[in-house]
Amino acid sequence: MVTAQGPRRDGTCFFEADPSLSLAQRAGAEAIGTFLLVFTVMASGLAQSGTAAAAPAARGLAIGPALTALILVFGQVSGGHYNPLISLSQWMTGRRNGACLAAYVGAQVAGAVLAARLAVLAFGPVAAASAEPLDWTALLAAELFATAGLMTLVLGAPRMRPAGVGPFAVGGWVMMTVVGLPAAPAANPAITAAALAAGLAPSPAVAGAHLAAEAVGLALALLAAALIAQPGTERHAG
Repeated sequence: MVTAQGPRRDGTCFFEADPSLSLAQRAGAEAIGTFLLVFTVMASGLAQSGTAAAAPAARGLAIGPALTALILVFGQVSGGHYNPLISLSQWMTGRRNGACLAAYVGAQVAGAVLAARLAVLAFGPVAAASAEPLDWTALLAAELFATAGLMTLVLGAPRMRPAGVGPFAVGGWVMMTVVGLPAAPAANPAITAAALAAGLAPSPAVAGAHLAAEAVGLALALLAAALIAQPGTERHAG
C-alpha cells in the first residue's frame, strides 16, 4: 500500500510508487514491515494475556495504529501489503506478476515467523500456552468476516477519496476486528503461519481453519470487488 502524500500520480493504494525499484528492495520492505506488524500483534497478545477484560481494547489500540503507520512508512517502497492475501489478490487480478508474488509472500512469511519467535522469547511461552480452546463456529465466523471486510477495503482502496484515507481505513478495520470480534481473527495467513511456527496457535487444526476461512473471505471480497468495479482504476506493478 502506498501513502497518499508521495509522488504518486494516480493516488492508488497498495501499489509501490516506483515499480521499477528492484524486487529485492521491495520484498525487503515487505519483510521489515511484516516483522514489525507481527511482533506488535504477538507481543501485545502475550503482554496482555493476564488481563483478559482489557486485552482486546489494548491490543486493538496497539495493532490498528501500528498497521496504519507501517503502511504510511513503507508503502511508497513496496505497496505496504504485509499480508499474502493482498499480494495474492493483485496476482489473481493481473496486477502483479508471479515472481513478485513469490518474493513478497516469502518475505512476509519469513518476517512474520521471525517476529513471532522473538515475541515468545521476549514475553515467554507460558503465556502463549495458556490460550483457551476456541469455539469452531465463532472462530470461522470471525475469521471469515474479518478477512472479507479487510480485503473488500483493500480492493476498494483505489476508489477511496481523498486518496490518503486507505491506510487509515485498513487500520481502523483491523482495530475493530481485534476489539469487537471473538476468537482473535488474524485475516492474514502470514500471522496464522507465524503463530503455528512459534507454538502460539492452539493446534494445526485451528491454524488450518483460520487459513480456510481466510481463503473464503478473499474469494468473497474478490466477488464483491467485481460486482462494484469501476473503469479507470487498474494499476499494474512488477
